[in-house]
Amino acid sequence: MEMTFSGSYADVSYNSDKCISEKILSPKQLVQESPTAKSDISRPAETKELEIQKRESSLSYCIGYGVNKCILGRGGYSMVFKGEDLNSGQIVAIKKFRFPLRVERPFLRHESRVLQLLQGHPAIPKLYGYGHLEHFEYISMEVLGASVEDKATKALTVITVIRIVEQTLSALKHVHKHGLVHRDIKPGNLICSIDPSKIMLIDFNIAGPMSSDPPKGYNPIKEKRHIMGTTGWASLNSHRGIDLGPGGDLESLAYTALFLLRGNLPWFDDNIDEYTLRGQIIVHKAKAAVSGSQLVLDFPADFAYFLNYSRRLDYHQMPDYDALEDRIRCLGKSLGGYSKDDPLDWTTVSSVKVEPQIAQSSSDREQDGVEYDESIGDNDSKVHTNSYHARDIDCWDDICTWLSGCQRHAAYRG
Repeated sequence: MEMTFSGSYADVSYNSDKCISEKILSPKQLVQESPTAKSDISRPAETKELEIQKRESSLSYCIGYGVNKCILGRGGYSMVFKGEDLNSGQIVAIKKFRFPLRVERPFLRHESRVLQLLQGHPAIPKLYGYGHLEHFEYISMEVLGASVEDKATKALTVITVIRIVEQTLSALKHVHKHGLVHRDIKPGNLICSIDPSKIMLIDFNIAGPMSSDPPKGYNPIKEKRHIMGTTGWASLNSHRGIDLGPGGDLESLAYTALFLLRGNLPWFDDNIDEYTLRGQIIVHKAKAAVSGSQLVLDFPADFAYFLNYSRRLDYHQMPDYDALEDRIRCLGKSLGGYSKDDPLDWTTVSSVKVEPQIAQSSSDREQDGVEYDESIGDNDSKVHTNSYHARDIDCWDDICTWLSGCQRHAAYRG
């Protein structure tokens, strides 16, 4: 396997006599382990390391294993490590995902191609390279800080929420104008930059292109499939099983803003497991039962408008980003203003009181198109099939072809 480059980006093409090697092996020893790697179980954790090396040393990284300071983050399917470029000494973040070579549509390869297309925006992480070994794939990118989720242990000040929304809105404008939808906006995917005044948007592994065709749909409950994105932050259309357009990202951003203002949302309950069908139904019903004005309480009404506006957008309708950005900037000025260069203020304030959980009464068993099945309601079995494992993986070849066409068009224009 050989790494081929376009600018600072590394993609993968397969070649039997060239490969990325593990543990600094000969380039032809792709699947073999070094003698030290075979005894990993008995080795001290701090001495375990992985080195990704391209033949002729175009990219070479070293990752420390087992040392807490080397683990930058954990996701549902991947881990992010601190690594070092052995050629330049640059410290990078390396995202690692277990995925065999025989799989034709690796998650991180898809994410790396999306990131390549989006490079150049201040809220999009810099991408350095992509690699795929026998059992794992990797992305190397710039090192970032803690997530907004980690920072917001309680409610945040209104000015801080305004600044987070303003920067995320700019990032989404960039994403949507490239014909893509992120589909998993939430505090955990908003990351502090090394620059303390900046927020970055991450995790594009389920991002997908907008279609010119009418939106397709499925029934997540009847088909026992997890909805697109993360249940607590997903849009109503995601709960309905309808393809997501830009409005879905904006709705998730509105939930994020309201959560950061309030310190909670009514459907976040330790007794609700969002990975069960019953949990998905309860969260869907709770969201459908409230409007922006009911959630915003005594906070600025602009945040209620943001949610209501996003819910009104049709699938193919692009938001009026200029009007939204003007609205959020005017709100900031009305509250005393701020400098974009000032560090974000992560001072927490008291969270609002959580409303009583919405009851599961028999009179509202069907709401917003939710069909409540007694056998499902009494069954807390996990949803094992992700929405994107079927529809999206089937169309990833088309997505990659589409992205390649966008990249060629961009290169032609340049």
